[in-house]
Amino acid sequence: MPTNILMPALSPTMTEGKLTRWLKHVGENIRAGDVIAEIETELGIAGAAALLDVDLVVLGGGFAQAGEPLWAPLRAALAEHARLGFLAGLRVLPAALGQHSGLVGAAALVHAADRYATPG
Repeated sequence: MPTNILMPALSPTMTEGKLTRWLKHVGENIRAGDVIAEIETELGIAGAAALLDVDLVVLGGGFAQAGEPLWAPLRAALAEHARLGFLAGLRVLPAALGQHSGLVGAAALVHAADRYATPG
């Protein structure tokens, strides 16, 4: 009997992805956590890094714990798309705080609002 599988968003702005390759075959048993396909999505990291002139991007939340099935293609896509010379050294790392990074960042902003908040 067919089972619908929901694909989680890989970024807050992701609305669709292109299935590039199935890794499991019809009728093959799968379990939670199995990688079943490769999905191609938009890559905004290289563009944002070029715009903001950064050499380190730290990704937090659930994505930080996704492991090699997501990090290896991300590194490969960055190598392909980050063609500007100053992006050659761009590093993308998982946040050490994992799923708590957003909460800790928000708390830091509240704690030091006078240093980060803009008037107005």
